[in-house]
Amino acid sequence: MRFGLMLALAAALAAFPACAKNSAPQTAPGTTTEQSPTSSVQQATIQMPQGKVQMGQGAVDPNTLGLPVYPGATPSQAGSFSVSGAQGGGTQIVTIVTKDPFDKVVAFYKAKMPAGTQEVQTGSGATAKAQFVAGKASDAEHKNVIIAPSGDAVNITLIVGSTK
Repeated sequence: MRFGLMLALAAALAAFPACAKNSAPQTAPGTTTEQSPTSSVQQATIQMPQGKVQMGQGAVDPNTLGLPVYPGATPSQAGSFSVSGAQGGGTQIVTIVTKDPFDKVVAFYKAKMPAGTQEVQTGSGATAKAQFVAGKASDAEHKNVIIAPSGDAVNITLIVGSTK
């Protein structure tokens, strides 16, 4: 169930570039949005009384998540997503990409993640998937790494959720 949810979140994040092409900012009542003035960086922020949502390239720095970052991996064009509540807590999602083989990426995370955190490794070739989970959704902080091939690259989605 959790693997499916994480894959759905990763798919939603992958769909962001299509949404980012809409150049006209849209806001709901009681919200504000900001768009980066730099044309090479597409990012949006929505501030609401309940919290803040940031999405786009650079919205989440993978080096600040407390998860291993695969050497040489670069941020996905899909960007990243961060949501934080006014009282704390939230979720940060970023996808990074490498041209290295799937098995090499999985081996890196097996070595770097705490023992017993690999929950899933299924399929092979284009259908291969692996997931590492540290903590439960009910914990103060939980971390996920989802690894999946995408064409001639491998996507590594890093997810951190917290209730703090």
